[in-house]
Amino acid sequence: MIIENKYHKINWILVKSPTKSNLAYLHEEFYIDNNDLKATLPPLQRPRLMERDDYLMIIMQFPYYNKESKEIHSTELDLFISKNLLITVTDGHLPPLQELFDTLETDAKSIRKNSKDDLGNLIHEILHRSLVYLLPMLNHISQDLDNIEEEILKNVAVKKDDITDILIIKRNIVNFRRIMQSHRNVIKKMIDSNGKYFNAQRLNEYFNNLIAYTVDVWSTLENFNETINALHETHESLVSFQINQIMRRLNVFAVIVFPLTLIAAIFGMNAVNMPLVDNPHGFWIIIGVMFIGVLLMWSYFHKKNWI
Repeated sequence: MIIENKYHKINWILVKSPTKSNLAYLHEEFYIDNNDLKATLPPLQRPRLMERDDYLMIIMQFPYYNKESKEIHSTELDLFISKNLLITVTDGHLPPLQELFDTLETDAKSIRKNSKDDLGNLIHEILHRSLVYLLPMLNHISQDLDNIEEEILKNVAVKKDDITDILIIKRNIVNFRRIMQSHRNVIKKMIDSNGKYFNAQRLNEYFNNLIAYTVDVWSTLENFNETINALHETHESLVSFQINQIMRRLNVFAVIVFPLTLIAAIFGMNAVNMPLVDNPHGFWIIIGVMFIGVLLMWSYFHKKNWI
């Protein structure tokens, strides 16, 4: 789907879930290279900035949250920048783009900076809103970390769901970090570009704020990564402790039962002159000896605080 909008003198074309016919239209109408247009289709491309003769191409990735799978996935944002023209291509998983597009129709003045560079203003606003869109996901991960920490420390007994939740959170943090690791370099290259189509240096303060924001996001993800690793280690320690406790009880039980097994084995031999065999109370005497043996073993372990 292709929709168009105007921001002052800038013609903004938004392409959502591009098809081959959409890309053919962009090639014929705006002379975008076919290889660059094919890069907007799956699979996801590596984030980078490329300068062509007639336009600038920027590829970036942003995370989005899938509520059904509870996973963070990556969505690609492609920008083709030319004189008074901005083409953005997305798969539809970046709501801030549509929201900004609608805002321009009702209140275009709300995004204007202290600069007459309308194209720079628009590009900054797209990136700014896309980065701000990350905040709820960061808050969601933070809440998940708090929940799993409370669950682990509250319950001594380890549950299978705990490790599943830990691995989901860990995977989401890893995916989030992988997606965000190139943002700083791409925005820095954007600022250092030749200014042929827009002059990012006029908006130097705003674009540097974007870099600062990506650094803050990265630092937050680093803290999340350290936290989830610590929780994972804590969970493994609890699992080891629980296994040790189970093995301890089994070993104590085995040692306590050992005298019973030994006595039963001795009197099970068909040897001549076996004591108590002909005694009418032999069975109960043997049972009593077994009971006394168990009681002595139990008392010894209890005194040592092993049980």
